[in-house]
Amino acid sequence: MVKMYKIVLFIFCSISLQANYIQANIIDVDYGKKVAKVKLEDKVDIGVSGVIVHKIAKGVEVIVNNVEVVDFNATSKIAVLRLKPHIMFKASNLPDGRWRATKGDLAILAFGYNRALIISQSEDNYYRIKSALKGESFAHPDIFATFLSSKGHPTPLKEDFEEFCKNLTIGLIFFQIEKKIYTTDCLSFKVLSVSDFPFETKDKKLPFYSRVPKIEANWFGEGSDYLKDYAPHYYKLLLRENRDNANLLRDIKSSNYKNILRVLE
Repeated sequence: MVKMYKIVLFIFCSISLQANYIQANIIDVDYGKKVAKVKLEDKVDIGVSGVIVHKIAKGVEVIVNNVEVVDFNATSKIAVLRLKPHIMFKASNLPDGRWRATKGDLAILAFGYNRALIISQSEDNYYRIKSALKGESFAHPDIFATFLSSKGHPTPLKEDFEEFCKNLTIGLIFFQIEKKIYTTDCLSFKVLSVSDFPFETKDKKLPFYSRVPKIEANWFGEGSDYLKDYAPHYYKLLLRENRDNANLLRDIKSSNYKNILRVLE
């Protein structure tokens, strides 16, 4: 058991280091293509999300865009960021400005990566993952289960994760599926890394481990059915934004779940 615990600590060492912000000033903006460029000191993963902060007056700054890393050149150290509408910290009772990202603005990547959500099928595995991840704070799955109950979604949708993460400023989700951990950016839903998880899953819970006895359901609509199969559902959620991820595709094809290949259809 001690040997296995050390393995898990080693596996998650690199993941924990991602919890720091990456800051860089924009060096170019292409409004037609809706992208901006920044030069970084270190490599950044495709799919990492963040925000662009625009200075409108001395001591006054505002977030003007959400962004997602769509390309990184290891030679030039230039990262290309897709510009997206700003969705965080929105206040409907305040006027919207007409500011937009400009050269010199500050891009903050890995925004919210110090806060995470763990989706696991068992209590034991949830706490194994949590204890191995250092430097992170966590939203307990009970809170997410309560949120889903307010939405009437006992089967969580991608949009549920996005809204929950946006409201609580959560940057990462750690999905434990079978014997893998998929470190996922909560807003882009891109899988940033895949790690082995050498533990069996016992005392399985649906739709994930939490202490909430029941998630309320709507009468009808997407997400209103009670989840029957854990792995196929979460594989399918991840696949929506990761069809070119070779590791994810390999894991789905080698899964022990019956009829799992239907997820790929």
